[in-house]
Amino acid sequence: MTCVNLRGDPNWEFVLTIHNVNRWMSGNYSVRCKDGKPGKPSLHSYNHTSECEDCLVGIDGKDLGSHIYCHTTGRTVPTIYVGDSKVAVHIVSYNTYRPITYVARKDDHMKNVTCSVFNAAMATPLYTSSKLYVAVKPDIAVLNVPALKEGDPANITCTSKGGRPSSKLSLMLNNINISSIASTTTNYNENLGTYTTQIDPPSMVLLEKPSLPSKLQDIYHLVFSCKIKDFNDNCSLIWTSSKYLHIDVNHLDSKSMLTTVNVSVTKEDFGKVLVCSAVCTSFQRNISSSSALLVPYVPVMSLSVEKNITPEIHNYDEIEMEIHTYEACKNSGETEHPYGHLECLE
Repeated sequence: MTCVNLRGDPNWEFVLTIHNVNRWMSGNYSVRCKDGKPGKPSLHSYNHTSECEDCLVGIDGKDLGSHIYCHTTGRTVPTIYVGDSKVAVHIVSYNTYRPITYVARKDDHMKNVTCSVFNAAMATPLYTSSKLYVAVKPDIAVLNVPALKEGDPANITCTSKGGRPSSKLSLMLNNINISSIASTTTNYNENLGTYTTQIDPPSMVLLEKPSLPSKLQDIYHLVFSCKIKDFNDNCSLIWTSSKYLHIDVNHLDSKSMLTTVNVSVTKEDFGKVLVCSAVCTSFQRNISSSSALLVPYVPVMSLSVEKNITPEIHNYDEIEMEIHTYEACKNSGETEHPYGHLECLE
């Protein structure tokens, strides 16, 4: 039933129209007319996507009316278009209308959906429009596992084709979703229309040794750094040593990690080993790098003189001279002397 002032003038008569009358509807009617102008329509969607937050979302091959609707006040049935195609409209509830008998297709992606209202009380129609984002179901995921060799990095990929929006792929290892504990990388190939998710462990550990000072010291304060790169697994760097280590961890980016250690080294630490190892959640690989703590220190000198040279040494001044000569030879890298073998014990 509609009640409309044909001219918008209060001195003119209102026209009452009753639709679909049958004999069971006979009787007396009372009519109260209000403003006949409908409100501005608005389009809404039951589904949403972060790829187009302002878009209406339909699903390829599904009834569009199950996913979008138009709202307007005034009980005027709106007109809905998808692109240039006018679609039939069904009343869902008071002031809510949806398209019927229209199936969303891939070709409808990013077309304009328009909802407009108009009646005799209006000079021009009111309308609103939004882009239609058509979601597409992806093909069955394909898992590619290359030949694996212990100790070597493995590039395991999971590929899905044809989906929209981008598919969320999960990799399972022994019934554990390693995608939830590792930062997987998803790449889209526009030419092939494929999404590929992969987990990469680091291939090596880079250990950088510090440069030693030019002067001898009793205690050396050294800084070692350890780095892994080109990975997206959940990894950490672990230092091991019999020395106390002060460790600083720095995440350079999502694919690189750097840690540094400060260690104080004395003569007693000579030859001890410092090890940096990479430990990853998804791959049980033993990759590490090590460095021996080799620092110079003041030597302890002792003199060993062969018995057969005793007659040739005539006094203590010669022996003192030979010690000075040995020190000169030691600085030049020589260990033999004409009077015998001079040994430096450290």
